[in-house]
Formats: sequence, structure tokens, C-alpha cells
Amino acid sequence: MNFLKVLILSLSLFLVSNNSFSQCFQIESILVDACDNGSDEAYNEMFRMKIGPAPLNTSSLSINWPAQAWLGLVQNATTASKVSQLNTAIAAAGGCGQILEPTGGVLPANATVIVVTSPNLDTTLNSFGALTSDIYMLFQNTPSNPNAGHFGNYNATPATRTLSVSFGGGCTDSVTYQRANLVNSVGGVGGSISDLNGSTVNFTPSGTASYVNNGCIAPVPPFTVEAGTTLSSCAGQTINLSGTAQGQTSVTWSAASGSFSTPSNLTTSYTVPTTATAGSSITLTLSVTNSCGTTITDQITINISGSTLTLDSANNNQDICSGNAIAPIQYTFGGGATGATVTGLPTGVTATTSGNTVTISGTPTSPFSYSVNTIGGCGTVPPLVGSITFSTNATLTLDSAN
Repeated sequence: MNFLKVLILSLSLFLVSNNSFSQCFQIESILVDACDNGSDEAYNEMFRMKIGPAPLNTSSLSINWPAQAWLGLVQNATTASKVSQLNTAIAAAGGCGQILEPTGGVLPANATVIVVTSPNLDTTLNSFGALTSDIYMLFQNTPSNPNAGHFGNYNATPATRTLSVSFGGGCTDSVTYQRANLVNSVGGVGGSISDLNGSTVNFTPSGTASYVNNGCIAPVPPFTVEAGTTLSSCAGQTINLSGTAQGQTSVTWSAASGSFSTPSNLTTSYTVPTTATAGSSITLTLSVTNSCGTTITDQITINISGSTLTLDSANNNQDICSGNAIAPIQYTFGGGATGATVTGLPTGVTATTSGNTVTISGTPTSPFSYSVNTIGGCGTVPPLVGSITFSTNATLTLDSAN
């Protein structure tokens, strides 16, 4: 009795485990909202699947689209021409992989397969980029007149859509996505038709959906790099960097000056050289290379900030008569400085701050020299100085005594 229970349990676990991707094939990704010319989206939709450890034959393939009927496959001179055009574009982008059509309908073990909804595919619309490995492409035999789309594009009203694929003999897979979760080109939901072009759903082997939008890109692993956004920093300061990339095998950060803590990591820190001057900029380059040896780059700019102090009134040195007021002297601080201090002022002379302007004014009781320094911010700002001298008072003397 116990043996029978164990046998039944073992058979159950075997059936469950063999329902996974390793048994047959797996649907990995759907380009739900393909880029189009306005009326031919139905020609340009596609999905990606991965063949398992045994080859499969397309003669038994059937697809249950979320919308539209399955029309079978076609492989002819037209599809060969489309594949040739795509391979030319892949090579031009630096790819070393190719798109192939199956021989005798055989999809080899472990092959990656793209199923396109029509041989009327516009090869310029959804890029395969720098493809790094060979993939197979199948074309549905869609008629020349465009039909409606095969998937469900974004709609704010929630509704699920399911794609089912079968090779017969129990070799099937199906995936489901929520159309209200489709992502636009800036990572949100909703928006214009052009914003939503590129909406893609990726699936784990268990069928869990994740939503991305890489733009007008076929559902193949993309090759991209993003260094980040423009930053501001002071001379000598260390800033954190976090680049992003897809499809790379190596990473390198570089700059004409300064240093990186780990230049071969996407996430690193960069130390601005102490010689960098406020108001200048430094360009950082993030380079990534794929398995084909192709390198692409992206750059960010580091704007060098620092406290600044300028004389606005051009009268920091004055010669006045004793008892007279000085002409007001004005300085402006900026570049991150939060204020300024003035030292050396005698009785009768004050420094007042309004906004980022400091004004020195008053009637001095004696000649003096002063110094203005910034407060806060970063970088070294030389103090600005000035002096006030007294002229010799005019005299009138009676010499004749009469």
C-alpha cells in the first residue's frame, strides 16, 4: 500500500516536472504592439519561443492567437527575401548572428524561434539589432490584405489575452498577459499610439509575465547602453555612477581625466580631478561590447560646480575725505555658496546681504582694508579684497596776518 502511494506520487511529480520548458518548448516573449506604418501592424507582430532538448517539426504546428485564426505557415522566395534583408541589417549593426528558415520544417533542439504574423513584414520597422546568435524565423501565411491584429494592445479596461501554441502529441505551451499592464516607451502605462509602440511581454518558464518596452525592437535580447543623466560635481568630489546595458559581455568606463573605482562595472564611482575648474565640464563614456566584438557607447556630462564670488561695482578701492560715506561696494556669490563674510570693516561701515548680493556701505571712522570670503559650496575661492583710504583734508592758511 505504501509502495503504491509512493509510485503514484512519483508519477505525479514526473508529469508535473515534464510540463516544464525542458520537455518540449517555451514561449518566451511577445511583441504585442509592433511598430507599424499606421495600417500594417498585423503584418509585423511576432513572438519568440525556445525549442527544448529535442527537435520539433513545423508540420504539426498550430497557433491559437488571442485574436484572428491560425492560417498556417509559408516559406518561399518572399520570406527568403525578408530574411536576407534582416540579415543585412543585423550585420550592419555589428551582429554576428543570422536569421535562418528551417530546412524541411525542422526546428533544431535548443533553437530560438521567431514567429512572424505575415510574410508582408516590413523589415525596417522592428529592428533585430546586433544579433549575437542564430535564430529561426517562421512566417504565418497571412493574405495580402491586412487583417486585424493578432494580440490585444493596451486598453485601460483590464482584460487578459492568451497565446497558445501546439506541436501536437501533448507538446503545447500557453501564456497569458494583462493588456492594461502593457508599458509605453517611457516606462508608464497609457499614452498615444506611438508611445505604446514596442510594448512587449516576457515570460518565465512558469508563465509569469513581465512588461517592458524597448521601442521598435523585435522580441530578441537587445544590445543597448545607457550611461545616465547629466550630473554636477565639485573638483575632487567622488560621485556614484550607475549605467545600464543589455546584451553586453564587457563594460568599460573612461574619461580624459579623473579616476573610476571599478571601470569594468556598470555601477562604479568617479572621482573628479582636483584641478577641475568651476564652470567647466568633463565627459564620461560608458562602452559595452557584445559577443560579436561590437562596441557601442553612451556618454554623460559632469558639470563642474564650485563657489563663485565676483565684484559687481568695480569700486573696491576708494579714496575719500574723512567724514564722507563710501560709494556702496557690491559682490555676488554663487555656484553653491550659501553666503559671504566680510572682515576688516571699521565702525560706521556694514555689510548687508540681499539674495546673493553683498553690499558694503557706510561712513568709516578711519581708513581700512577688508576681505570677502564665501560660505558653503565647494571648491577654493580666493578672497576678494579692497581698501579705503582717506585723502589729506584741504587747508586754508592766512599768511599776511592782515
